[in-house]
Amino acid sequence: MGTRIRDISAAPGVSRCGWASIDPAIFLSDTEPRAVGRQRQVSPRYVQQHQTRLRMRQSLVARLSAEFPHEADILADLNDDETTPMRRHILVRELIAAVRAFDNVEYVKADVDESTGETALSSTDQDQPAVARAAWEKYQKITTHPEAAKLMQQIPDSAIGLLICELNYMGAAHDYGSRFQCIVRIWGDCQEHGRPIQSQIMFGMYLRALNKLGGSRQVLAEVGAQLPGDQLPRLHPAAMRQLISACFSCRQAEKAMELFRHVMSDPYYSRTHSLHIYTTVVQGAVRTNHLSNADLYIIVEELFEDLTHTKYNDNIRLGLVNELLHTARIHGNMGLLLYVFERYLAHKYPINNATLGILLKVVCSGNIDAGEVHSIYRNIVADQATRLQMTGHVFATFIGVFVRLQRPDCALVVVQDMRAHPNAQRAARYLEPLFGCFAESGMGQPALELFHSLVEQDKLEPTWRIYFDVVKALSRGSQRIESGSGLHSEADALLATLVESGAAADTSRMLGAFSELCSRNLQSPLSLAALFIKAHQIIGTYVLRLSNQYDFTQITVGIRSHDELAQFVARLDHAVAELFALKYSQVPQDLFVHAICVFVLAQDQAQAQRIYDHMTQHRQLTPTWQTFNVLSRAFARGLGAPAAMDVFREMQTNGMRLRNVTAAMLIHGLLDADRPHEALEVYAYLVGRPTPVVSAPGFREFTVTTSCDVYTYALLIEGLVQAAMHREAVVVFEDAFSVLSWVPRQLLETFVRALENAGRADFALACLMRYRKRVEESQPVSSRDPVGESVSEPAPDLLSPSHFGYLLGKVSKRPAS
Repeated sequence: MGTRIRDISAAPGVSRCGWASIDPAIFLSDTEPRAVGRQRQVSPRYVQQHQTRLRMRQSLVARLSAEFPHEADILADLNDDETTPMRRHILVRELIAAVRAFDNVEYVKADVDESTGETALSSTDQDQPAVARAAWEKYQKITTHPEAAKLMQQIPDSAIGLLICELNYMGAAHDYGSRFQCIVRIWGDCQEHGRPIQSQIMFGMYLRALNKLGGSRQVLAEVGAQLPGDQLPRLHPAAMRQLISACFSCRQAEKAMELFRHVMSDPYYSRTHSLHIYTTVVQGAVRTNHLSNADLYIIVEELFEDLTHTKYNDNIRLGLVNELLHTARIHGNMGLLLYVFERYLAHKYPINNATLGILLKVVCSGNIDAGEVHSIYRNIVADQATRLQMTGHVFATFIGVFVRLQRPDCALVVVQDMRAHPNAQRAARYLEPLFGCFAESGMGQPALELFHSLVEQDKLEPTWRIYFDVVKALSRGSQRIESGSGLHSEADALLATLVESGAAADTSRMLGAFSELCSRNLQSPLSLAALFIKAHQIIGTYVLRLSNQYDFTQITVGIRSHDELAQFVARLDHAVAELFALKYSQVPQDLFVHAICVFVLAQDQAQAQRIYDHMTQHRQLTPTWQTFNVLSRAFARGLGAPAAMDVFREMQTNGMRLRNVTAAMLIHGLLDADRPHEALEVYAYLVGRPTPVVSAPGFREFTVTTSCDVYTYALLIEGLVQAAMHREAVVVFEDAFSVLSWVPRQLLETFVRALENAGRADFALACLMRYRKRVEESQPVSSRDPVGESVSEPAPDLLSPSHFGYLLGKVSKRPAS
């Protein structure tokens, strides 16, 4: 579709030569007669952001208003008398009325308050995409009419131009590709029906549509096949930009640069070209790797030199620099990105959230080093106006990036800048990556210093992860923390002794250090957290060794018998009393939960219940689904399946989320306790629907917040086979095809092996023959390659309520082969 430039040269002043000089002035809207139409006041900010679009819209609407002053006159007199020269078809009049509706789109009407005389701005309810769709439907009725050629002649040029203009400037989120197809179709229809569009502004929009649709070669064909050596075109600046972009896309970079130099040297373009010519050249050169960074820097300097002109406002400058930064980011040119940003800030121009968003995407990418991140950060905070744009989340992003790049020193500098910022919101969770870095590196002293400043200087409540990482940093630290004269140094030294003793399973020394802290009135949530964390590890090690029938005669430290366990738990009663006596208003809930887990592992249900009651009744802390998940796992390991099921029942009552690891531990404990039906009940709650042996109508409206994984399926299927519940095992395996995104071959092997071990070789062979092909068909493409690795995809969050395979007589999402 479309026409070459020589086909539209019938207008006055246009030569027949393909690259002849074309005077754009005859096509500009400001040279056409303007009629005084209905002018509406718009938002000043909107005018700044869309000046060109509004000027073109107002010009075209004014022309339509002059020709058709009243919308009622457009649709009046439906008689299609062909003898009347000015008579237009009803479809044409409907199209004119539809495009005139753009006059009310995205404007802000000015309302004058009669009492004060002040002007108030109020937005309209018109929707530009909806108006564009309505106008396009009217246009399609014309093109599909039997007399389309005659009707196309009746459409005013201003109506065609306004429709193309609005499609061109429509937001990127609204049918991004189809709107350009519409522009190309309108251009082709006009040429086909003998009324080519003469405006070079519209020609530039048409070329842009071709470029956006990947028709760069067609752009060159529309303008001319080759550039003569002695003559260059004089197109409208918008059309020239599209021509330069098409040359870059067609690997004609030299031609593109020749056109760019022509635009820069021609006196005509010095008055009419827009600054987007620079971004077009930079984008094309970076995309084709045609220019070195040194040459690109020269172009950028020319751009900034033009930006200093007073006719350009901050919104124009921001749009251009963001476009350059985005181009440098997607093509990985960090040198260009840093140069553009540094030079932009050197001119004292402001940035906006979009600029920060581009920079944050850069620093969060994996192909950037710490030096480049530090350079970006220093440029941001060095400029006063730019630094004020920083928020707590932006500081947190830089902290996380510096930690990932193993630069905790730079992360600490960011923390100091965040504290000095007047507006940035501070939160303890922003520092979690830094504490994690200290924990992995065993940097106990910096972790303690940052913890104290967080509590005392920032007045923030540390998260449980921060407590845990401080204890972990002290456990791994090789540098001993000596006692000093201050309270902090004395308490830190005793805390370090407590943690080191706990890591060595020296219970007496650990409890002695805690008693020393209490006697000096230095106990704190941190010391209690350290005590219960280490106590949990010590008791957990004993429980694990006991279940594995370990020979305790070879152990010299830690707990070696039930008597020693009872003595250790009894001495922890003092810590519980200190926990209850804490005066802190915001004691972390996880501290109580961890204390409960300690006594659950030690099978002291009375003390665990006491702490739980204190947490919920005295402290008024409401247990969350994370709390119940932790308690469920602890009860499954310590007090056994019956107590764990009690916690699970409370989760069911409150409709709380069940994690995969919690469900797997509960199922494992219930199967070991010979309670397979309750294991199926846990599975049913996990996937959010009833099982063949559990009828629960309430599951029908259950929204799944997590999904069963393949390990839980393997554990449950193997346990059901061992419990001689073969029918239920088949049903659960069948259900895996709808719950999992794909069923691994290992799950089928686990099922078959369990049946063989149970003496059901015939049944195992039947299952293998039935499901082998279906399992192979469910494999992702990557897993079918014997060299590649299987990559699991997450299962859907919302599952249909009653599908459990063919045994229940229900229709399967994936029918059996």
